[in-house]
Amino acid sequence: MKIIALRGCFAVECSYGRAIMLQILHEDDSIVVVNKPSGLPTIPANNMPRRESLAGEIEELIGKKIFVVHRLDRETSGAVIFAKTPEAHKDLNMQFEQRKVMKYYLALVEGQCDFGEKEINIPLSKSKSKSRKPALASKGLEAVTRVKTLRNFESHALLEVMPLTGRRHQIRLHLKAIGHPLAFDRLYGRKEHFPLSLVTRNPKDQAVAVCRLPLHAYRISFAHPGTQQKLDVTAPLPEDFGSISDFLFQPGLFGA
Repeated sequence: MKIIALRGCFAVECSYGRAIMLQILHEDDSIVVVNKPSGLPTIPANNMPRRESLAGEIEELIGKKIFVVHRLDRETSGAVIFAKTPEAHKDLNMQFEQRKVMKYYLALVEGQCDFGEKEINIPLSKSKSKSRKPALASKGLEAVTRVKTLRNFESHALLEVMPLTGRRHQIRLHLKAIGHPLAFDRLYGRKEHFPLSLVTRNPKDQAVAVCRLPLHAYRISFAHPGTQQKLDVTAPLPEDFGSISDFLFQPGLFGA
């Protein structure tokens, strides 16, 4: 691995030849929190070397084994927690099971939203098809998501999304269920990429293509497994959110 930059943000050259940015948001003796880039799986898929996943890259970077606590979809970016010790792993797993970990996402969706805040409570079930995709169901695993409209554009909207349960593809399916699928989603929505300027009407976004899930886990809040003190970690937005980041950095937008 070749480290190109330091001070918390690392550009690494993967074993399969692609350069990626890895930003460590918080690190101590118990945990490491990373800003996962889009396109890198949290853990390796079947027959994929561990080195070609976020977990493998972080192990290579910090020089020790880590424990996976939760995951993000491959195309989703944002904050991911890893445990450094079995004790921290057990504690964090318990927090997730008891729904004490609060996760916040930013999502760019199709259509203008006519609500301020909404709670979506629709169960999900495992699909019986070969794709094994989860699906909405009248009976199934409990799935609850809270959404808040941050801004309406001409033909899209920017939402803050807080999943209260952690089902696979939960956010994507729930947003589709209320008529506002992600602006680009090969499985559940639009399959053709487009320039972000079509949404923001900002000329500087002409060169920014929406060609991955416009979903970013921008904040995660939990109790530190060692001290039990509350830890609130924020993951800066990736460049492919374009000028939307200018709007999000307005003081007081998230109640700060």
